Amino acid sequence: MTGKDIPFIYKQFACKGTYCSHHPHGSGHIHATWLLRTNEPDAPDYILQKISSDVFRDIPALMENIRLVTSHLAGKNCRSPELVLTTGHQAHYVDPEGACWRMFVYIPDSVTFDHPKDIRMAYEAGKAIGDFQYHLSDMTIRLNETIPGFHNLDLRMMEYRNAILEDPANRCAAIQREREAVEEILPMLAPLQQVMALNLLPLRVTHNDTKLNNILFDTHRNAICLIDLDTVMPGYIHFDFGDAVRTLGNTADEDEQDLTRIHVDMRIFEAFSSGYLQAASGFITRVEKEWLPLAPAYMTFIIGLRFLTDHILGDAYFRIHRTGHNLDRARVQLAFAGELLRHQQQIRHCLAM
Repeated sequence: MTGKDIPFIYKQFACKGTYCSHHPHGSGHIHATWLLRTNEPDAPDYILQKISSDVFRDIPALMENIRLVTSHLAGKNCRSPELVLTTGHQAHYVDPEGACWRMFVYIPDSVTFDHPKDIRMAYEAGKAIGDFQYHLSDMTIRLNETIPGFHNLDLRMMEYRNAILEDPANRCAAIQREREAVEEILPMLAPLQQVMALNLLPLRVTHNDTKLNNILFDTHRNAICLIDLDTVMPGYIHFDFGDAVRTLGNTADEDEQDLTRIHVDMRIFEAFSSGYLQAASGFITRVEKEWLPLAPAYMTFIIGLRFLTDHILGDAYFRIHRTGHNLDRARVQLAFAGELLRHQQQIRHCLAM
């Protein structure tokens, strides 16, 4: 089934109002997404998605996580994407061809951003992530691990080293400088991975993909809620804190080719950290806070490894728009991880407040 079948798909969900129209929505690269309009002025509009089975192999587990998390947040009167159940009270609909669909209530007058416009937006982003973690910190039901080892440094290094051994696209000879950077940075981040492996940090419900454009803002740039809950599962708060800084605090674009433009924006980092710590103060432990300074470099390095591994494998996972795109992305992440490590003293000072 395709977009032409959307009126039929609409009827499979317990919606308010009658179907009027639909059009593609957003710029996501994983799921096909449409905004559905209804005829009645008092009925909500909806976001409909055809879930990618190539990326997510266990869709029932994925949707059960989303149902549990959104229900928990709704029970606390917290804003979050509102999942619409099917007429059969299921979290997703499976069409006659086996494709899986899900629906959310559309939040009107909402926007997303790829880069922070000012320090207030950075503060709002930090507060939104801290609030999300705080309101889920008492969740007792264990979520499914839909992507095992998603942010596990040991696993990502194993994948990287295996890719080098295979070198299917004959690219390893041309990336010696990047390979040296990996080996230089790795020992400085391994302690955080070891702390996680020894279970010295509490395992919590985390978002795991907190780039800025996964935070919904209103037209006044106040954060509304986190969206794109596909990766919500057990994790460490450091994943969310670090990944947000990776996208908020870099003065350059993710695929910038001029590496001299890559710097840590400490004003943005300080504002983000202030918002995050304010919201997280009700649950964060001393040990968790002690390891926060390494989290941005850790997450930046993980993403850099993934980009570099994909480049070696011939661009098999991440969508590219030019030759060498994943290599450019990897270079940016590795360079920014190095910058974050060089700013550790300032980062620790900000987080000591």
